[in-house]
Amino acid sequence: MKVEYNPWKKLEIRAYLAFRNAEEFANFVAAPAPPGMGGMTGALWANGVVFRHTPLNPTASGLGEELLKGNVIWDTVEFAPMPKHVPELHPVSRASFTINVVNVSGNRLFDEFSKWAKAQPKRPKT
Repeated sequence: MKVEYNPWKKLEIRAYLAFRNAEEFANFVAAPAPPGMGGMTGALWANGVVFRHTPLNPTASGLGEELLKGNVIWDTVEFAPMPKHVPELHPVSRASFTINVVNVSGNRLFDEFSKWAKAQPKRPKT
């Protein structure tokens, strides 16, 4: 048996929302939770960027072909600068809501994404 590592060749992002800081990001993520209700979700962190992504719908036409070519497609991604990793974020807007933040630094795909994200303009959520 042979084991072979073939890293992804390209990450394509269809839409993104950049936040100025982790607090804005956390408030956005928790916004669907009703006030006073608890909740929990997850996010990722790599090299100073906190983010979450939604892959393209697996039934999208041609997606299998792209994956076989080594191309990953994210439908949407939300991100913000967060210089240091913290294991949890607690949004000011929803105090009982928890966002577990997993450190994925060292993963080639996420490291490359974080470099790209840092280069994007930081726009306020509209």
